[in-house]
Amino acid sequence: MATHHSLRGHSVLGTFGAGLFLLVLTIPCSQECSAFGDAAAVVVAPTLDRALSKTETSAVPTRESLRLLSPGEREQELQQLREKRGLKVKPATPLAPADREQRRVEIRQRLNHRLEALRQKRKTAPLTAEEEKQLHRLESLSHGFQPALKKAPPETLTEKKTERGVPSLHTEPTPPK
Repeated sequence: MATHHSLRGHSVLGTFGAGLFLLVLTIPCSQECSAFGDAAAVVVAPTLDRALSKTETSAVPTRESLRLLSPGEREQELQQLREKRGLKVKPATPLAPADREQRRVEIRQRLNHRLEALRQKRKTAPLTAEEEKQLHRLESLSHGFQPALKKAPPETLTEKKTERGVPSLHTEPTPPK
């Protein structure tokens, strides 16, 4: 923390919040000071910056405001952000195979429903650029959206074995040389 003397006789400049405010503070100095810009800005800025950032719409502090905080305050601020974000994030839980397949079916139905709605709208009126973009994206998704492939039992496979018992890559056996 800066002493009373380090604030005297210096102009303290700082931007706060989103860079909309500029603070100029000049305190007369009775003694000669050699430490211009010592910690004077650091004393004034964090308090005002925190006060102003509470009124902003963004809950995320700016890099400038984090830089001006002491290491302990900075870590506390970042920890609070991590806790807030942690509450919003749902922990990933693996789905059972039946639940996963049910989820795929639901997503596929929603995809088809939205695609059909966009196609019907295109028949009656021209689509906006955003809707056209969405339609192309959904169509490309629907082509790649295949149901889960079920593995065939080994007895139904039609692989041909070579003389050594290794599966052949060819559909017809090659004649021995």
